[in-house]
Amino acid sequence: MKKVLIIGLSCLGDMLLLTPAIRAIREKYPAANFSILVGPRAKESVENNPWFSEVIIWDKKSALSERSNLIKSLKAQHFDLIVDFRNTLLPFFIGAKKRITFFWKELFSKKNKIHEAERRLKMLPSFLPIPKDKTLFFPITEEDRLSIQRTLKDYGIGPGERLIVLNPGANWEAKRWRKEGFAEVSDRLAKEYNVRIIIIGGKRERDLAEKIKGLMKIEAINLAGKTTLGELAALLEKSSLLITNDTGPMHLASAVKCPTVAIYGPGNWLRYGPYENRYKIVHSNLRCSPCNVTRCKRNFLCMKLIKVSEVLRAAESLLR
Repeated sequence: MKKVLIIGLSCLGDMLLLTPAIRAIREKYPAANFSILVGPRAKESVENNPWFSEVIIWDKKSALSERSNLIKSLKAQHFDLIVDFRNTLLPFFIGAKKRITFFWKELFSKKNKIHEAERRLKMLPSFLPIPKDKTLFFPITEEDRLSIQRTLKDYGIGPGERLIVLNPGANWEAKRWRKEGFAEVSDRLAKEYNVRIIIIGGKRERDLAEKIKGLMKIEAINLAGKTTLGELAALLEKSSLLITNDTGPMHLASAVKCPTVAIYGPGNWLRYGPYENRYKIVHSNLRCSPCNVTRCKRNFLCMKLIKVSEVLRAAESLLR
């Protein structure tokens, strides 16, 4: 195999969970040139990855003529192998000497009680052996490390200080633990363990981070919307702990080996929890959780029942 095209997924977390399976393909064809096609939201997760010589953006919202021209340009590259993790018809339009798709395996795959990264590995054909290294992968550049170090220095944080990172946001409101809970846990950990608290998130979560900062008795730093993905990875790499809801940065923490307390309600921690990392899952013991429903007759009681003491106990077990 000389040229391989991977058709990847559309968001940060899903792409990170795919990296062990991509590693298996790379180990089978170490001399091949790898390209990857992803959606716009996943671009940052792969653009600095040395595994790929080319990152191709497939925007399904773009004009039909643009997508048609992209297919023609990909067809002209004469790929030897296309592996489509998205289960589209693109491999058949682009053409390749060999195609790997997962239509039937996806249809009959058991999903609820196996981790998604593990499930993707097991779906690979038998001629692609599961790699010894099954960890998630995200590359951190020295530039990212230096950049986050400068940012922390601007806030008066020295290189030897211990950091705890809070990730209180989530695209789905029902997955967010209460603001007061994050604030109280942080205050108690900062006092007991002499750590600095940093709040992260996207630009849309900056106000949420600011509200939590305002609820806290100790001074916290709000970096929500102020870091690139690479800088965020560098921050997590040097942090002692991440306390997070069920969302993308949790998987980034797994990739860079940041110990993690993950708070779950309707989301499935068995399938989408931290992977190959030191972590603690905190969830209520309601029989209906996890459910993955978007509407709940109990108004997502599963998240409301999670106590500060439970999150605190999980955090302390990882900090000690």
